Amino acid sequence: MWALFLWLLNMHMNYKLYTLVDVTETGEHHGPDHKQVSQQANWNTLIQVLGLRANPTPKKTISHHADSLRGLGFGTAYKGKNRYWECEFEIEYGEVPIEHMLEDFDLVPIIADLDETVHLKTAIFSTQNSQTRNLVIVSDNDFG
Repeated sequence: MWALFLWLLNMHMNYKLYTLVDVTETGEHHGPDHKQVSQQANWNTLIQVLGLRANPTPKKTISHHADSLRGLGFGTAYKGKNRYWECEFEIEYGEVPIEHMLEDFDLVPIIADLDETVHLKTAIFSTQNSQTRNLVIVSDNDFG
């Protein structure tokens, strides 16, 4: 019985979040470089939204350039060669349904026109619109 209880306490759920929004973590909260401050603001927004339902622990964030976004789950409005950000994070002590996290992100304002390669018609995270979806979350308990 105690072994099960201790195992549940140590349970972590791993997720990957993909977005077309520049969420570069710069560490700049104020200062003369408005771009870096804005990138950090988007990162802070991402972490705060995840924090509505859990205590996320970011693991790493990587920016990728892809010849195609096909297969990543982004909206149909985004085609061709583009840049996207991949964020790995962990939630301790249980699973948060991805659908709930996506609902939390939908229509949350962001700062656009940073290092994105897509044109965002509206400066928001979009998760529910099949054409403009710019943020996707998947469960991934296979990475360490």
